[in-house]
Order: sequence, then structure tokens, then C-alpha cells
Amino acid sequence: MTHYHNERLEELRKQHAELTKEIDKLEAVKAWDPEGGEYYILGSGEVRYYESHNAIKLFGTERKTREQAEKARDKMRVFNRLLAYVDEFAKDDSDNYYTVGLIDSPNEYDWFGHDSRVKVIGAVYMPKQAAIELCEKLNSGEVVL
Repeated sequence: MTHYHNERLEELRKQHAELTKEIDKLEAVKAWDPEGGEYYILGSGEVRYYESHNAIKLFGTERKTREQAEKARDKMRVFNRLLAYVDEFAKDDSDNYYTVGLIDSPNEYDWFGHDSRVKVIGAVYMPKQAAIELCEKLNSGEVVL
């Protein structure tokens, strides 16, 4: 073998070792799935006790305890009703960079604008006018989430 072949062979062995490490690292990553449990949340909001089912578990609506399921249900209701409100009242989705939130003091809802490059996980975004109107309705009691 020539000097060139030896150098090239060594270079390829080094690349192979590096690629093997990277492959092993990627193969070791296991995607997280919800653990689930025997309490699941129906679309109606009812919590039921039943044997765990993979499709329900993977959708994220099973919990280990009734208390966990009820807490999750209450949060899901707010989220789902916000989605429904936006679908019903936000006719223009060209500026969906606004959310609503509850301010502790004076315990009123207000709207917040967000950077268009950043989306907060779990937030329901809507156009500015829809956010302003929703806050008015929430503060007046016309809309309850």
C-alpha cells in the first residue's frame, strides 16, 4: 500500500468511528410518550376509570389518579374553549400574535402581543381585535372559560 492509501484508510477509519458514535447516540434517543393511567378524560369532560388504552394514552388524556385527571380536565376545558372562541370570532388570522391572560391584581383579563418569531407552547393565539374583544367579554362575564 502506498502512503496515500494508508493515510486515506486511517482518515476513513476515523470518520467511521465518529459516525458510529453519532449513530449510537441517535439510536439511544427514545421518544417520550405519556405514561397514562386508568383515569381518562372524555370529550364531555367526564372522568372515567377504565383500563389504559394506548390511543387514549398517546393523545394525552389518561392520568394515574382521578385528581390528576380532574385537574387536567379543568385546564383542557379552558384551552378547548379558547380554541372554539378563536374559531368562531377571529375572522382574520393574518396577525395571530396575541393572547389573553388573567392579571392577579386587579384580577382582570388583558391581552398581550407576542413576537411573531416566538410561540409559547400551550398558548392560544388570535388577532389583536379578537383578543381585545375576548378580554372585554371575559371581564364582563359574557364569556366564561
